Amino acid sequence: LILREPREAPVAKSSLDWVGRTVLESRPFAVFVAVYALLFLVYAGTSLSSDTVSGFAQLWTEQSSVVCTASCNLLVLSLAMYGAMSEDMKRRGSFSPAKAAAFCALPVLGPSLWLVTRPPLEN
Repeated sequence: LILREPREAPVAKSSLDWVGRTVLESRPFAVFVAVYALLFLVYAGTSLSSDTVSGFAQLWTEQSSVVCTASCNLLVLSLAMYGAMSEDMKRRGSFSPAKAAAFCALPVLGPSLWLVTRPPLEN
C-alpha cells in the first residue's frame, strides 16, 4: 500500500484485464468474500471464552512472535484500508468520508461489504 500510486480518476471496466473485469469486479465474487469474512467472525465469536482470551494474551506477550506480528499486521492493514477504499469510492463517484470510515470500522468484514455494495465501473 505504501508504494502504490493513487489513481482517483474513473476507470473503465473495459480497460481492466480479464481477471479484474470478470472475477474481481463480479458481484458473486464479492458475496463469496463477504460470506467468508463473516464465517471467520462467527467462528471467532463462537470460540470466544476467557480461556481463549488468556491463551491468546499469553501467546501474544510471551510465546509467539508470529501471533504478535499477525495481530499488528491486521491492525496496520485495517488502518491503511481507509486510503485505498476512499480511492475506490472516488473512482466510482460515491465517496463520503463518513461512509469510508464506516466500512473501515469493521476489520475484514467492512471492506468485503464494500465490495458487495459498491457501484459497478462504467464500460
